[in-house]
Amino acid sequence: MKTRGDGSFFVRGETLWVQGSIEGKFYRKSTGKKATKMNKAWSVKQRPLEVLSKIVNKDVKPKSEYTIKNLGYLAIEESVEARGPEVQADYLSIFERLIVPFFEKYELEDIGIKEIESWEKLHAKLSADRRRRIRRILNGIMKKALKYKLINENPFIHANPIKDTFVDENEVDLKAYTTNEIRLILDNSEGWLKVYFSILFTTGMRVGEALGLEWSHIDFDKKVINLKQSLTQGKIKMSSKQKNHRREVYLMPEALNLLQSYAQETKNDKWIFVSDKDKPHYDNATIVKNHVKPLFKAIGVQYKTVKATRKSYVSIMYDSHIPESYIQANIGHAIGSAVTKKFYYKSIHNNNDIAVLASQELDKKIGGSV
Repeated sequence: MKTRGDGSFFVRGETLWVQGSIEGKFYRKSTGKKATKMNKAWSVKQRPLEVLSKIVNKDVKPKSEYTIKNLGYLAIEESVEARGPEVQADYLSIFERLIVPFFEKYELEDIGIKEIESWEKLHAKLSADRRRRIRRILNGIMKKALKYKLINENPFIHANPIKDTFVDENEVDLKAYTTNEIRLILDNSEGWLKVYFSILFTTGMRVGEALGLEWSHIDFDKKVINLKQSLTQGKIKMSSKQKNHRREVYLMPEALNLLQSYAQETKNDKWIFVSDKDKPHYDNATIVKNHVKPLFKAIGVQYKTVKATRKSYVSIMYDSHIPESYIQANIGHAIGSAVTKKFYYKSIHNNNDIAVLASQELDKKIGGSV
């Protein structure tokens, strides 16, 4: 094997590269040749430093004005129209916190598969959605570098992402409410809070989707919710590639009856769930602090977060042998996704309490006196 000083050929992705030191400076360059058997055989007959010298000295150009930092800003700004203001701000934050610090020490052409995979390992504990967004940003930057001919190929397409899909520890450890706990919660809650929990437990909707419900979204005749949006920190969010907030959600009979009764009582003709100021709740945190935790403490139910209602719904549906496609359509998951059962299902019944009911009887399972 040749030493570093003698130079050597190696394969990166599907391309043949050459490396070595010339006049005391180390270079690593692509030969521009695919790593085929023929080209590998060719490399055996070549002197690496001679090949490298020709590449380095051919059409010598000044060092590129582009770095990972300024090219990254350019790539993110040029695609801003594809994102809303909040997502754009998040892109910039991710870029500045998680990409620049790691890659700024590299020349663009020196960022390879090894560097990208090492960088990915640093984010192994982030959620799968978060990792996908981070990868998307870096991939966009490398695509821009390829377009500007600053690199010979995009190493990102050959880098293997972390195979084990990771859901953050709050999701992994999230416990579903048992059927007995659900009955207690629904039997002891009142007013809008009863409606809130009834919808969450019987539809599997995300918390933000429930908070963003408007009366115009409810079709009482068809007994469905025409879901259109989500509300997070006081801001409306529409559907994205990661989260489908636009779908038709079936309403169970008792939840439907509660909504019809509540519609006659509420004074707000637009929003279903409003704060004391007659405005949509800013987020779920205030509801938890002022209403949920006090209720749970009074009735002796362990608080497992409000979003655990979604896991409870999925678990009951699976235990009730409801077709997976129906469950996924109702909660906004892609049909056939492995995520639904892997991360949202946990049998919550007692040994002799395994549900075998159809979906229209789900409301009876969690308490007929809702």
